[in-house]
Amino acid sequence: MQWLKLKVPPPLVTAIFAAAIGLVARYLPNVALPILLRIISSIITVAMALVLFVLAHREFHAAQTTINPFQPQQASALITDGIFRYSRNPIYLAFLLLLIGWALFLANLWALLLCPPFVLYLNHFQIQEEERALESHFGERYLDYKSRVRRWL
Repeated sequence: MQWLKLKVPPPLVTAIFAAAIGLVARYLPNVALPILLRIISSIITVAMALVLFVLAHREFHAAQTTINPFQPQQASALITDGIFRYSRNPIYLAFLLLLIGWALFLANLWALLLCPPFVLYLNHFQIQEEERALESHFGERYLDYKSRVRRWL
């Protein structure tokens, strides 16, 4: 399965998992939650995801570096400020929060069980390869950053 590394765009991976969550919610029992609670919890979770995404995107833009997940070796700057002080992968964290928000809206605890495989997939097929490229490109600076800041949160 090495051929999957850096091949599937993370937004597409997120969309595939979102569809899977929808299927699980359709065919497995839901939790009886009031619609208002479902809406509020999902709005809060999705709003957090959007904030993370916007903050991360702004840092990429300010640093004038690539956001392309397929070519991390082309990064012209190592971003360690802003939201990147708390997470090395705030955009992937935002994608995870979108999936959690979707599962909360659907009120399906079974669907939430698809979130850990999403994290495992991104860790193995995307993030590890990005980290190798950044370590090769930025060396000790990246290793120091990696030792101070967690991968997800």
